[in-house]
This record gives sequence, C-alpha cells and structure tokens, in this order.
Amino acid sequence: MPATNTSEPPTGGNGRATSGILSTISRGKRPRHIFALIYGTDGVGKSTLCSHAPNPVFVGAEKGTEQLDVARFPQTETIGELFGQLRALQTEKHESDTVVLDSLDWIEPLIWKAVCDEGKVETIEQYAGGYGKGYIRALDLWRTLIKELAGLNHKMHVLLIAHAQIKSFQDPELASAYDRYQLKINERAVKIQLALALARVGDPEDMVYLSQLIEADIQRIRMGRT
Repeated sequence: MPATNTSEPPTGGNGRATSGILSTISRGKRPRHIFALIYGTDGVGKSTLCSHAPNPVFVGAEKGTEQLDVARFPQTETIGELFGQLRALQTEKHESDTVVLDSLDWIEPLIWKAVCDEGKVETIEQYAGGYGKGYIRALDLWRTLIKELAGLNHKMHVLLIAHAQIKSFQDPELASAYDRYQLKINERAVKIQLALALARVGDPEDMVYLSQLIEADIQRIRMGRT
C-alpha cells in the first residue's frame, strides 16, 4: 500500500492549492450590538420602546420611566458620576444587555455645569473669557461620552434617547425655508451625534463631511465668529 503524502497543501474546489491566508476565510452573519439614537416629541413613547430592549438598564431615567418595570441607576448630579456609571457597566459583572441614556438633553446641562465649574464661571459663555470657548470645551466632554459609549458597545446594546424640537431650515436649493425636527441640544453637539450614527451604519464620506463641519465650527469660534 503506497504511503500517504501529508505534506501537500490543501486544495480548493478547482483543485488548486489554498494558501494559509485564504484558509482563514469564514462565512455567515456576524452579529454586533446595536448603537441607535431615538428621538421624538414628548410622550411619543421613546422610553417605552427602549424598555423592550434586551435586559435594559436606564441611565438618567427621566420621569418617562416611572411607570416602567426597568432597572435604572439613581439620578446623577454631575457628568463625572455619569461616566462612573458607564465605566461600572464596562468593568463590573451585571445581567444587563442594553444601556439606555435617557436623555441626551438631560445630559447637556450636566456637561455645561462641568464646564462652568472648571472655569469657575456662572455661564458657559463666560468660560475662559468667552468667544465660544465654553462650547468648545463642552464638545470635548461630548466626545469623551461618545468614547465611553463606543467602548461599552462592544459588550452591550447602546440606545440614546433625545427630545425633538422644530427648527426652521433654509435649503439653498429652495426658494423658502421650511420647518424640520432636530435634536433638542446644542447644534454642534447634534453634529457629533449624527457623525457617530454615520460612523456606525452610514457612508464614511458623510462621516468625514460632518467631522469637517464640526471642526469648521470650532475654527469660527476661535476666530471670534458664531
């Protein structure tokens, strides 16, 4: 009986040898955790919708969750406490599969308060002498929040809730302005949230475009223009 040659490389369907790199190809769906932004007018059911996510825990827990049988952290008074809650979800053992931030427009005052406390001023416009520098500092804290959530998204679903407001929008291709819904937070922070959403599920070119808009806003602030 002839000896079997075990040194020959594996072959593909066409009889050709398969390289080591090609042998690492896998097939099938690759599920990942959801990262979603849900916003709408008051009372439309945003919190109720998120309560049906897999094993949710609410951070912020506005009054809309009082009648919901959900896990929730206590209300925080500072952005530092909020970061601590998110980091606990990332490092400690728990049974939750979804974190729900309820809501972004509740978080914004915490960010502004942190900026004011840091600058020892009463309003964000007074930070570091004014000229919009407080808003630039607030954007840094928004980015830190997004970074914390992105890290958490590797092990949990992340749902962001926000309220909507109606704003007039002037489309340069149309003769007159029209009203549209947008997030009820500072417009530059809105762009960060949109950039995040596009980074997760959208066109990378749109992500770059929104990033450029954010940086252009920052440059206009630094030059004393709004």
